[in-house]
Amino acid sequence: DRVSVLFGPLLDGQEIKRALEGYMTYADALSCRSSIHLNYATLFPDDCVKFHDSLISVRDAVTASQTVHDRFGADYNRNTFNNLYLLRESMDIQKLAEKMPEGVPAIIVAAGPSLDKNIREIAKAKGKCIIISTDTALKPLSLAGILPDIAIIMDGKKDARYLSEEDSRYVPLVCTPRSGTEFLHLHTGIKFFTDDYCEHLNEFMGKYDRKLLNLETGGSVANSCFSLALLFKSKTIILMGQDLAYTGDKTHSSVTVRGSVKTEIENLEHVVMDVDIEGNPVRSSEEFKTYREWFERKIANISELNVIDATEGGVRIAGTTLMTAKDAIEKYCTVRFDFSDVVATSEPMFDDDMKC
Repeated sequence: DRVSVLFGPLLDGQEIKRALEGYMTYADALSCRSSIHLNYATLFPDDCVKFHDSLISVRDAVTASQTVHDRFGADYNRNTFNNLYLLRESMDIQKLAEKMPEGVPAIIVAAGPSLDKNIREIAKAKGKCIIISTDTALKPLSLAGILPDIAIIMDGKKDARYLSEEDSRYVPLVCTPRSGTEFLHLHTGIKFFTDDYCEHLNEFMGKYDRKLLNLETGGSVANSCFSLALLFKSKTIILMGQDLAYTGDKTHSSVTVRGSVKTEIENLEHVVMDVDIEGNPVRSSEEFKTYREWFERKIANISELNVIDATEGGVRIAGTTLMTAKDAIEKYCTVRFDFSDVVATSEPMFDDDMKC
């Protein structure tokens, strides 16, 4: 079908992106072209640039997402079949979210290089917020003596190395049927499954009035952590380890599976320059840029949201307030809250009579 979209001069860049995201598929992205009518570039130069930049941004995001699925497609299908019995015994993330009180602050712990400098500050926030860890950050958190409240794995290639510390295997886990089988089978704690292009499973589950929750992501597991914090009704979200850049020519914290190796910049693909929190140029990547722009769109779309970038390094994420981890935790993580009490009330995804 041919779709015509008319944008007025009062629409800002985020509104244009939201509209385009509702229409653009991967097939559209492959054949995406834009043209400016005669004299419009002269009459409305800023609007033309705004539209073109928005179009390119959404196209790149759609393409990046599809690239990941193409790269890991065979693994995703294999994982889905191997993880079905774990889905059968999983808990309902939507019902858990409904039990969450509104406004509990969340700390999202990614595994960027800057995490090494402030990871121990997170211990002071335990029991006063929701600590949400990416899969790769589980190891450095465990080695620092910190157990997050919940973790997320989306990657179909993550294996047992990411659960090398035994205590991290009991952390409640959000995953998808396509997440790494070796990782999920080693993990022994409560699991909450979410959707990830699992239309076939949702079609089958629909017969029992069940459906996997679609947890929005921008391609990165840290994006998914952000969506989880929103699902849990957090109004203040603190980002840590969210470099989205090759800080110190490294990709990850030094104690992660990949973080001990210094990255040779000349061997990296798709390197782009971005701006760090000090306003200086920093090496990043097309993928990192896509993840950053996703954060920025989400932040811009939710007026009452307070997002603190406490990474203390990496790229500047528009819409966030820069603070040290110490200051952010002292200011926002002040009221006692035990997430484990809420998790203890988790309800199964399937009733016993639905299991076979």
